[in-house]
Amino acid sequence: MSRVSIPWYRLPIVWLVILVPVTAIVVGVFVIWLAASSEDSLVADDYYQERLASDQDLLSDQRARETRVSAEIELDNKEGQILLSLDKGIMESYPPVMQLQLSHATRESNDKWVQMNHGQDNQYIGYISKPLSQGVWYMQLICGDWRLNARAKVKSQSRIFFKTQ
Repeated sequence: MSRVSIPWYRLPIVWLVILVPVTAIVVGVFVIWLAASSEDSLVADDYYQERLASDQDLLSDQRARETRVSAEIELDNKEGQILLSLDKGIMESYPPVMQLQLSHATRESNDKWVQMNHGQDNQYIGYISKPLSQGVWYMQLICGDWRLNARAKVKSQSRIFFKTQ
């Protein structure tokens, strides 16, 4: 019996053995490129400055408790309209303008600031140019020396309650 010699490059098992490490190298290069080209916004650069700001935030939270303010937001994500009802607590009058900070839980590039303008009675209104992506958002209502915090899962229509902490 004579055995016919087949060249190595015609054997499927050889290509399978070569394909596994080559695929690992290509995927590894892609992962390194992806890690180097995308910014990691979850890590803060200046921890000390953030700690100082955190102390100021605690004072703002304390002031909100003392004045007994609370708020409720109705978000119409499709229309980009934010309606806010403020319970002013022991404050003498309603502030003319407040700032609403909307922070995405994981994507800093999606964060927004909204100016809330006073309307009638306890009503405020603000607008966002782009709808908020669905998911978890952290919100801060800031006015002078106090602030209110909320964590909400945003949908197309959402109602969010701010409570003093």
